[in-house]
Amino acid sequence: MQVLSVAALLLFLKGCLGATDMSQEQINTILQAHNNYRKAVNPTATNMEYMEWDDSLATIAQDWADGCDFAHNSNRGDNYAGSVGENIYAGTGSYTAGSETENWHSEVSDYTYSSNSCRSGAVCGHYTQVVWATSKKLGCGVKLCSTLGTVNWSNANLVVCNYAPSGNFVGQKPYISGTPCTQCANGNDNCSDKLCGNPSVTLTTDAPNGNGAGGGPSNTTTSQGIDNGAVRHWSLLPLGGVAVTLLILNMP
Repeated sequence: MQVLSVAALLLFLKGCLGATDMSQEQINTILQAHNNYRKAVNPTATNMEYMEWDDSLATIAQDWADGCDFAHNSNRGDNYAGSVGENIYAGTGSYTAGSETENWHSEVSDYTYSSNSCRSGAVCGHYTQVVWATSKKLGCGVKLCSTLGTVNWSNANLVVCNYAPSGNFVGQKPYISGTPCTQCANGNDNCSDKLCGNPSVTLTTDAPNGNGAGGGPSNTTTSQGIDNGAVRHWSLLPLGGVAVTLLILNMP
């Protein structure tokens, strides 16, 4: 009788349980939030792809979230065919799906499309990844951590979202401005509500029917910073006094 290795057994069990600990409702909420922000960009985009869920990205994101470390996964692309971008969100208190996307998108107030620049001292890379036109695959994971590494928070929810192909290429704008769907990769006949793609595509996920992570006492932390190098930007920013985000821009 062949004996399975521990690693193989864990992978098998992971496949049986689902790619992510998020419920189907949470997945739909996060995916819809991304697409709503993508179709509402100003100026409008000629090439904005409709974003779809990807189980492989969700597995990578969930595995990293399970480690409960408020840092980026530098090996996130090792088991994926293509470049992978990443946004991370953490907060104490009950987790509400979509709050992480709202937090990342809020950086739009500091971003200027015409000059492709961010206000001095601010961070915009979470926003630009959310609306990066060619990043059309999304997978996220969530974990309620008794102790969150790096920031040493107790009972904190850690949300990791991975994107493919990755965005935030230095010197490039997140999308091409102009009349919606006039530069879709598959032609202008594949357009719906300002997005290139088919929003009727069924989500490819086998997520469990749980409620995901949530709960924990309230906590407030405010800290921010930026490294002006071409590769790395990071921030710790509050949202409603309880949530923080972190970003390290990836290179292709």
